Amino acid sequence: MDPLSGNGGAPHPYGAAHESEVQYLFSLSNTRYPGPLSPAQQHLAAAMQQDWTGFAKAAAPTMPAWPRFNRSSQQMLSLVAPQPHVQTSLAAEHHCAFWAR
Repeated sequence: MDPLSGNGGAPHPYGAAHESEVQYLFSLSNTRYPGPLSPAQQHLAAAMQQDWTGFAKAAAPTMPAWPRFNRSSQQMLSLVAPQPHVQTSLAAEHHCAFWAR
């Protein structure tokens, strides 16, 4: 299986796989997966690059919408295109209560 050929023939998309953010952060135009970025993905890449660079400089998130995570609100920043947004339903969508039992 060629790890650079997308999902290696898996019958489903990888989703948020290890290193899937690399193309967005480093503008790797020659990577085969996920391929060239769409305009919405390019916009997201620019936002990610700006925020990750700001985080490295300031040791704190620079994006105003990035919430501090806590167990009660479980707010987190989703990086789904076209732009980052706060999400609170991830645990419910992924049935995390079931796995916590």
